Amino acid sequence: MYKYDGSKYHALTTIHELGHTLGLPHTFETSSSAKHQFYQGYTDNIMDYNDKLDPSGINQDIQLNEFYENNLASFKWQWDIIRNDRSIY
Repeated sequence: MYKYDGSKYHALTTIHELGHTLGLPHTFETSSSAKHQFYQGYTDNIMDYNDKLDPSGINQDIQLNEFYENNLASFKWQWDIIRNDRSIY
């Protein structure tokens, strides 16, 4: 995947990618499994990105999510997806 250098960014990326492995979509994508949709870069959710995308879908002068490096939250509906995924056990 990549060489882990001990940085918080790489640790968060690993957790984010593990979320995809467990069936979690991005918080800003329309998906049959997502219960809610948010604008990209506006939540503290681990499945969000660190750069903001304005509502039109165009990156305007890259703005960082104010939760940058602290995207540690998860939603109950995400835990429900993980619990209901029978492929992991």
